[in-house]
Amino acid sequence: MPLRGRGCVAPLWKGQRFPMSACISGWVMQHKEPAVIEDIFADSRIPADAYRLTFVKSLVMVPIRADSPVGAIGAYWATRHRATSEEVELLQALANAASVAMENAQLYADLERRVQERTAQLDWPTGIWSLFLFRVARFARPAARR
Repeated sequence: MPLRGRGCVAPLWKGQRFPMSACISGWVMQHKEPAVIEDIFADSRIPADAYRLTFVKSLVMVPIRADSPVGAIGAYWATRHRATSEEVELLQALANAASVAMENAQLYADLERRVQERTAQLDWPTGIWSLFLFRVARFARPAARR
């Protein structure tokens, strides 16, 4: 997609899905290492047709959760640029933080599910006991009035 306004960029491939074997994100995930690409049209790992109508000339892509990747995060340049080791390290730090956030979200969801399950387990006997006491009290009242 072309640039919109001054320095504003529209989402490049919003809503589109690419097979891991046909995109640089997939390559990064499969190889568990960053990809630094100075010229996207000169690198065979890049599906050139997907980038032809975009502003992208150079990129760096890093895996999220390097030991067992679940995704990739990239930085793109509108001019030819060779990413520095500092830029790659910064992007990898961002990917690592995203990995921790994803793991924390999963842990929180698991904990929330377990709390709901345990609450249901505790509420069931309490509910049955309350119903029992209510019925006992209801039948005991008329007998006490006699």
